[in-house]
Amino acid sequence: MQESSGELQLSPVTRRRAYQEVVAQIQREILAGRLRSGDRLPGERQLAERLGVSRASVREALRVLEALDLVRSRTGTGPDSGSIIVQQAGGGPSRDLEAGGSLGGVLLMHTALEHFALEEMVEARVALEALSVRRAATETTADHLEVLEDLVVAMEAPGVDPEPFMRLDTDYHLALAGACGNRVVAYVMRSLRSAIDHWMHRMFEHNENWSELRAEVAAEHRSILELVRVGDGDTAAYEVEAHVRKAHERLKA
Repeated sequence: MQESSGELQLSPVTRRRAYQEVVAQIQREILAGRLRSGDRLPGERQLAERLGVSRASVREALRVLEALDLVRSRTGTGPDSGSIIVQQAGGGPSRDLEAGGSLGGVLLMHTALEHFALEEMVEARVALEALSVRRAATETTADHLEVLEDLVVAMEAPGVDPEPFMRLDTDYHLALAGACGNRVVAYVMRSLRSAIDHWMHRMFEHNENWSELRAEVAAEHRSILELVRVGDGDTAAYEVEAHVRKAHERLKA
């Protein structure tokens, strides 16, 4: 094992509880690509000095990162000792700890480290969205339908740009999850969506045929909404799965 060869951009801790800021800075290094799977963190004493915190705060931060399945700590003094950015997510559940951020943040950390493949995120999204529209077809209210209608109408406008369209797209899928009447499903869907936002942004911002893509996505959203409106949950689930998988294919193109 070798210590990360990149120049880590760590700075003295000035806010929050010290160990929480240490966790946040390590997470930022992962997202920026300066820490990768298999990299070894600087030693406890060196981290404490560079961050301007106590070694106790560093130890607490490392415990949180290990609980989040982002690092593995190995005792000893040999070349394999110290804290290593993990190569694979472990079998245990990641904890939604205050220092580690939301479930969406945890998912984002693991996708940044390539623990979770995009295909796995797509399968999870398909399962959640299919469940959402099936339940929404029987559980939705007039208020939910009005919100969804307003979102689709806004997406159908020919002049809408990619950035606002992406926000509308996010709001639409979260509104579908909210319409299903299950708050846990809605929360997990929100977390999953936050973890894939960077992929969605790439799809919308860098598409050469934006006008055509906007019209196609808006039409798919309209069709799903109308199926929910008439209570056809099975067909809505079929269409939302096709919609999500088509988005995945666009990302790979």
